[in-house]
Amino acid sequence: MILHYATGEEIRANDVVICLNQSGEFYQFDQPILKVWEVAKTNDGEVVGVNLMPLSAESPMLMLRALKRPNEPEVTSEPVPMKDVPGLYSITRWFLPLCNVSKNLGLVERIEAFEGWQSGHGELIARRIQQKADQYRGIYQYCLADKAYQQREFQTYIDLLRKSAQSGYTPAMCQLGQQLFIGGILNKSLEGSFKWYREAVAKKDSIALYQLAGCYARGHGVEQDLEQSLQLLEQSSSQGCWAATLGLAGYYRFGALKCFLVHPSYPNYDVVKEHVIHPAKALYLYHRIASQAPETEKAVLANTYYHLAWMYQDGIGTAQDYEKSVFWYQKSADLGNPVATNNLADKYEHGLGVPQDLDMAIALYQEVSGQIIAADLSLGRMYVEGRGLEQDFEKAKAHLNIVINSRIDGIAEMQAEAMSLLAAFDIDNPFQKAKEVLKNPKNYTIEQIGEQAHKISQYLQNKDMPEAQNLFFNLYQLQANKGSRSAQYQLGYWHLKGFYTDINYEEAAYWIQKAVDQKDEYAEAKIGYMYEKGLYFNKDLNIAKKWYERSFRRPLSDIWLAYTTGSIELRDLYENEREALEGLIRIETQRSKVSKWKFWLK
Repeated sequence: MILHYATGEEIRANDVVICLNQSGEFYQFDQPILKVWEVAKTNDGEVVGVNLMPLSAESPMLMLRALKRPNEPEVTSEPVPMKDVPGLYSITRWFLPLCNVSKNLGLVERIEAFEGWQSGHGELIARRIQQKADQYRGIYQYCLADKAYQQREFQTYIDLLRKSAQSGYTPAMCQLGQQLFIGGILNKSLEGSFKWYREAVAKKDSIALYQLAGCYARGHGVEQDLEQSLQLLEQSSSQGCWAATLGLAGYYRFGALKCFLVHPSYPNYDVVKEHVIHPAKALYLYHRIASQAPETEKAVLANTYYHLAWMYQDGIGTAQDYEKSVFWYQKSADLGNPVATNNLADKYEHGLGVPQDLDMAIALYQEVSGQIIAADLSLGRMYVEGRGLEQDFEKAKAHLNIVINSRIDGIAEMQAEAMSLLAAFDIDNPFQKAKEVLKNPKNYTIEQIGEQAHKISQYLQNKDMPEAQNLFFNLYQLQANKGSRSAQYQLGYWHLKGFYTDINYEEAAYWIQKAVDQKDEYAEAKIGYMYEKGLYFNKDLNIAKKWYERSFRRPLSDIWLAYTTGSIELRDLYENEREALEGLIRIETQRSKVSKWKFWLK
């Protein structure tokens, strides 16, 4: 079988070519100018793609790959010569699969044209690309567009992309779709982005299929349709997009399109289809990527290796195997995945799948500390315990505070452990300091107590740290006992609503009345509410009305006038004013006699 470029010429060894790589969900130039080593074929003669290499290379390093074919005989334990394995073939690092050859490969010049040129090869290549761009557009104009982008000539970049796209070149269509999605160089337009991806899909572009699947999953430029997204994802995978295969593996692993629905803002973000989860199928797809995807797919491979390691680590879809887990974590870490590096460190720390090596574990943790919260927690723990390194509370504190002060979701347990470790030696940590304040209240002013309460407040949402709520409540109670009217009101409000304590109307009335005695406007509005609703006090609308009116610090007649004429809305008022005005409106609606203050009717 003879292969041809899109321009019609036969592909020959040593041709100087432009090569556009697919990397995950994008097209990019990894190394744009290469030369052909050979057309890659299996042992039984099936053409599978084109092997490329750098211009300066005499011969490339080769790696073995094998086609997986249906009805293939089962592998036996008997040794078989490599030349007798039908689907076996060799690839270079810059191997281009057959399905991408016509789209991603463009002839610059035959090698013979460079004979006699001692220098100036780059100049000749640039001239040839310009000539080809004028004649064929396609990949050549795309290459010139990329050069213009690198030189920050953005108008030229867009003009060349449009010309390339108008010639039917689908990578240019995808790039325009991406620019419209991002906004910046072009005005952001989800509808425009969707249009370009759809146009490229009509020409069966695998990356466009992936991007269009993302549009349907997120509802970008089109109504959300998860079934349509899944169908497009499957098509993209079948046409050679490794990011799509990775997305499918994740779909069977987690039961949702996690590759697209990455944020709670997307509809159906947290919907999981339990019947879809199929760990064995996910494992098969991850292995398929690991064994067949080219090295240029770095992000996809790093993610794939990580998930394989995870599945072997926890025995998901396969038997638990720490040695295999370490193998795949190492491969993912080698491609720069910091989470894999942290998990690899964990294996060395605890001797899982490898001999225990605390020096190696510490080195790996330190490599990703500041990036991965778990690494800082592990280092903090090891510094506290003096395990694998010299005990150092200052360094432990530095790492543990990174964990405690992080605002990442899903790390509540780690933050609770970090706080517990810190409390064991650091008397200045917020929890220890709060306990000290509560133990010796005479030594602290209301302002100092309030400052400590503020520090504790950042842990209130952490369900694994119930102590935070108790300390926070007790610090406010201490402020209230010392005479802080804002703390008195807050304490009364919490008793009234059951925040941080049980509902107790008697306590609510006590503390709110204390704040009222100090002329706190929020407390005045709240005590009006309690009289209106008959909470602890006997229900009395006249007294409620009096307290509501008293809580205003601006002339009530001015606020009534502004509200009735539409100059202000309830949301524009201070909290006490809003509650008081709403209360006055409710009271007027309950009176049998029409009041002269029926001001809420607009």
